[in-house]
Amino acid sequence: MTLEQFRELVHAEFGPGMERATPAHVHEFLTRVYREFGPQGNGEAAPIQIPPDSAKTFEQVVAGFLARVLDLPTEQAVIQLWIFACEMHYARLGEQYSQDLNELLPFDLHE
Repeated sequence: MTLEQFRELVHAEFGPGMERATPAHVHEFLTRVYREFGPQGNGEAAPIQIPPDSAKTFEQVVAGFLARVLDLPTEQAVIQLWIFACEMHYARLGEQYSQDLNELLPFDLHE
């Protein structure tokens, strides 16, 4: 997928200023993108394979991703970094919304 095709896909999904993006909507969109355009490219979610002797922590997995993305062609690197940044931002935003809502309720949503 080219950067222009990806941009059009994002704009169609969320609007040119990401005005329709919510944590749940972003999660659904990224799941669909991974299934359609990931390594499998056939509607199947590609399993993440981490060799036993490699990264063992989230930080090591992210560091490995960031190191590998530098070797990608520019357009693919931009797409992958955008996806990563979007996923991290909206996941954190979702956690914050959950925490804020939990503070307003007289009971714990997570119990």
